[in-house]
Amino acid sequence: MKKIILLLTILLLIFTGCNKDDESPQGQTTPQTFIKEQSEIMSVSTNSITLTGSQNEIESNDIIVSGANSNAPFGFLRKVTSKSNSNGNTILQTQRVALSEAVKYYYEEGEEFNGSTSYTFQPSDLSGRNSNQNNSVPITIPIDETITTTQGGVPIEINLSGDLTITPSIDFDISISNNNFSPNIEEFLFSISTENDFNVSITTQVDVSFDTDDIELGSFTGAPITITVGIPVVIIPKFTLYIGANGDLNASIVYTYSNNSTAISGVTYDNGWQFLPENGFSVNSQNATATASVSGNAKAYIKPEFSLSLYDDDFVSSGINVEPYARFEGSITSTQYNWLINGGIDTGAFFKAQAFGFSLVDEEWNNLINIPEWEIASGGYDIATITNPVPTDNATVTTQPITFSWQPNDFTVTPNYEILLGTDVNALNIIGTTSNTSFEYTNNLSNDTYYWKVIARDSNNDIITESLIFSFILNESSSVAPAHTPNPTNGSTNIALNGNLSFTEGANTPTDATFKVYFDTNTNPTTVYNLDANTNTLNYSNLQEGTQYYWYVETISSTNTVLATSPIWNFTTLTNTANTDPATNPTPNDGATNVTLVGNLSFTEGANTPTDATYRLYFDTNTNPTTQFDLGSQTSYSYSNLQENTTYYWYVETVSNTNTVLATSPIWGFTTESNTSGGIYTGNVTLNSQTEVNNFAANNYTQIIGNLTVISTNTSDPINSLVGFSSLTGVDGVLTIDSTFIINLDGFNSLSSVVTLDIKDNDNLQNINALSSLTTVNQDLRIYRNQNNSFVNIDGLSSLTFIGDDLSISANSSLNNIDGLSSVQSIGGYFKLGTNESLININGLSSVQSIGEYITINNNQLLTNLCGISLVINNGFNGNYNVYDNGYNPTMQDIIDGNCSQ
Repeated sequence: MKKIILLLTILLLIFTGCNKDDESPQGQTTPQTFIKEQSEIMSVSTNSITLTGSQNEIESNDIIVSGANSNAPFGFLRKVTSKSNSNGNTILQTQRVALSEAVKYYYEEGEEFNGSTSYTFQPSDLSGRNSNQNNSVPITIPIDETITTTQGGVPIEINLSGDLTITPSIDFDISISNNNFSPNIEEFLFSISTENDFNVSITTQVDVSFDTDDIELGSFTGAPITITVGIPVVIIPKFTLYIGANGDLNASIVYTYSNNSTAISGVTYDNGWQFLPENGFSVNSQNATATASVSGNAKAYIKPEFSLSLYDDDFVSSGINVEPYARFEGSITSTQYNWLINGGIDTGAFFKAQAFGFSLVDEEWNNLINIPEWEIASGGYDIATITNPVPTDNATVTTQPITFSWQPNDFTVTPNYEILLGTDVNALNIIGTTSNTSFEYTNNLSNDTYYWKVIARDSNNDIITESLIFSFILNESSSVAPAHTPNPTNGSTNIALNGNLSFTEGANTPTDATFKVYFDTNTNPTTVYNLDANTNTLNYSNLQEGTQYYWYVETISSTNTVLATSPIWNFTTLTNTANTDPATNPTPNDGATNVTLVGNLSFTEGANTPTDATYRLYFDTNTNPTTQFDLGSQTSYSYSNLQENTTYYWYVETVSNTNTVLATSPIWGFTTESNTSGGIYTGNVTLNSQTEVNNFAANNYTQIIGNLTVISTNTSDPINSLVGFSSLTGVDGVLTIDSTFIINLDGFNSLSSVVTLDIKDNDNLQNINALSSLTTVNQDLRIYRNQNNSFVNIDGLSSLTFIGDDLSISANSSLNNIDGLSSVQSIGGYFKLGTNESLININGLSSVQSIGEYITINNNQLLTNLCGISLVINNGFNGNYNVYDNGYNPTMQDIIDGNCSQ
């Protein structure tokens, strides 16, 4: 008997959405996703949900989600449209919402979750038909159908009788991430496995051509399953089984077909779709018989279909049309009766969905699997098979050469065999041929996992049959190499009196091996220390000063046999630890002047300093500095943001590994440069508080050669004003304004050029009008995640004419136009515009003549006018063009044809 393959091909699910928004620090709220447990749920209806208590955290536009439970049998995924209270409980009016919306407001940037489940359908899932059996699997369904059709107005009956025993189950696995403000499905798996026992007879006694409609044998709906992928996702598996027949019969015919098989099939997604490697079927047994008076051709089949629902609605409809069948061909003469029954599979599948919140296209496929018909029976002929492989399937082989052998069954001729081998199950190569049932492969193979099979051919070189694909692991053992890479290194000197010995285990060391370390002052050391498996470090203490020590390592097997012995290594301990000299050679020199505000302190360790010594730096404006910096083993320290025309003092303590101060340097001093009348500041500056902003801005710099980062991380002194930067005209680096409490950019009114400008996560920001003098952005301009309701435009950029590289405007919830870019002539890199929920047009780009790389415009729900890029497109734009999930999504040809808006 040949097997039945159930294959579900599911179209790629493309998430859209944005990153979970940061909560506004002052009154500005964005939607949130809340997970509700059974204890909080009182009732669920089509458009409302009643929850216990006041639920003060929930507001309109928030999203609530629940897994399946007794109070919400199918779970729910809803957006809140309004909220009221009754008798101390909360009543929410709701509407359906896509899964991507829930992810958008629940996942953090870069988060990834995965979940999986397995489900075996039970007889109790059956509805609409009496299965006449108990509640344990497998499921047995009787077949007794009479199909009526007409031929020339005469009723014709075709009888189908028998039974079907089936054990269907599914596996479901999904992984969801949230990167670059856009939820995505990273991995997806859906597989189906069945064990089937199909017995059917087809009978008719007249000449007829017929094609029956599918007859439903049973419909099964599984219990809701909750899969936690950060938030609970509820799926309800469904399975429906049909039977049917078609063909041409020229006289009386009866044929019977029985088939017992196991099948597994499915698809997986990981940067692309592919069938599961396990796809296939195995035949346990099959049989066919027939009687006929003249000739005929008739086919009987079963057809299963699967689908999934999400939460409490049928969002997803996915199905397979896999029709295993038996086809009769028969003829009879006065002297000879010949008949043949072939097995085959017709395949097709479909996928339709409006769920999750991503763009899906309904799909339908035919002939998913190209499997030629196979012969089941003809005059009692038995189908040949190849079994009993050696090496056995999944065996581990430890020696070479490898001898392959097998057992042929029910061959009527002596075949020739081809042996195929490879490390890729889908790309096996012929390694030899033989007429015997064994084959020795003398070529040397490297350790790996291998797959192999045997093909039997007759004298005409036609295939009689072929075996299943078997696998084995080659793990040919080799000698164990000794431990290596000692630390301290061999021959090293000035080693600390307290520390550790370490080494690297040799190649081919067994995982359960242990180690013996021999360590003392003898040239052939005899003092042994036993280490556990997977331990390659020995701690020591209180060694003698100025003494040479020797050590080596034995690798020991689980049976206490020495597998390998390392060379003998040695080292010499340091001398005179009590006479460690203080650090010397300070940089800047003691008494130096005009020292830059950003730079490094460095020094040289004193004589007799232990190799494991560390350093403490004391550095501030006190003549006896008290501000401590732990340097570890480093002999330098980077500083920044010093005050102008100020004297700083510093000194260094040398500290032992027991935290004892071994030496203290003199106190050194230097004076910083003076530039109080403004000028150029060279170096990178990060300002974390309003005090730091005020102190730095007080220097009245006109230009910064480096990066300027303004980010409010000090909650006790938040940044709420930039007015001190009124002298600044240029930043020759990246200007970043991040997570501040400012409402405008007043203070940057004189700024005319930057290399890169980042304005992000400023939820109090209402406008950027202070940038009216800015004409040049030499590299990138990025404006994203500024969520204030008053941030509706970027008119402050009206003087900007040049963007040297990329332009990105994303996740600004209230931004409704970009007219402030109306003077920009070209964009050197890419243009990205995403998840600006209020944006209605991009007319601000009407003067842009070229974009150097790609265009991506997505998830702008109200955007229906893209005429602003007409000039770019009509000038012959040849980069990637990605426009999707907006209010209107014209193609490039639409724009060329003048259809740039709706």
